[in-house]
Amino acid sequence: MSSILRDLRDVGWLIDAGGQAEITDEMRHLRSQPLRLRQQVYIEGRLEAEYTWYTSKAARFARMASRWTAAAFIATSLGLAGGFLRAFGLLDYDGLGSASAIAAAVTAWVQLKQYRPLAAAYSLTAHELLLVKAGLQTLADDEVQWSRRCSEAEDAISREHTMWLARREAA
Repeated sequence: MSSILRDLRDVGWLIDAGGQAEITDEMRHLRSQPLRLRQQVYIEGRLEAEYTWYTSKAARFARMASRWTAAAFIATSLGLAGGFLRAFGLLDYDGLGSASAIAAAVTAWVQLKQYRPLAAAYSLTAHELLLVKAGLQTLADDEVQWSRRCSEAEDAISREHTMWLARREAA
């Protein structure tokens, strides 16, 4: 936990936990429950929520990439059409340069925002979570295997979080 707080401070965030304990009474109570109940709570409360979040973010970034790519294509097409019309004397305005500049700016924006790589990274994390969830649902009452599978899920989330921090620091 301290390394996460240190990482967040490194990117300039103000952390205020409100003085709450890291392990709440509800968490202690849940830890004393049978494995099946803990599995159900973890799968529904953590894995499914994270899976939903990552898939929605992946879809959002894929949509953004498609929209901006379409905008660049439209600007390029309009510029080419304007260039042809000017070449044949049907248009007095030379829009090819303007349209090219717009298309280049949109392309640079898409590259800067990294929409496609983000969509791919979030999709991969969601897929990893789905695999871990499937593995957790088929476990017998084995605390060691349960712990290992939960660790795999948290590692997948942690990897993406680390990459997110790196992208924020690079920006």
